[in-house]
Amino acid sequence: PDRLPHYMKAFNVGIMPYVIVSGHMAWGSPLKLYEYMAAGLPSVASRLTSIPSDAEKGDVFLSDDEDHWIRNLEMALGISDDKNLIEKRKSIASNNTWRARSNIILKVVKDIIK
Repeated sequence: PDRLPHYMKAFNVGIMPYVIVSGHMAWGSPLKLYEYMAAGLPSVASRLTSIPSDAEKGDVFLSDDEDHWIRNLEMALGISDDKNLIEKRKSIASNNTWRARSNIILKVVKDIIK
């Protein structure tokens, strides 16, 4: 796991493919998308209900079939070097770390206790 950031420096696009089972997409955790965003990468993923809407703001292209995957990979590659978008992705990821989420929960609990 500690070598992953080293390998991700060689990526241009993050991918999160899932197999369609009986006409439905399998469930999957979007955590990998936030890891890709933290590395500044655009991503292409299977369309999963578990992917939050803010992920799409981080240049996550959702795909339904092979043709869609190809188009989305081409679009993602086309924006992978945009410095402004890289910073935007990193910002979205920083708001979705375990620390950021736990701070939100702590604030809610403190507000309730007051």
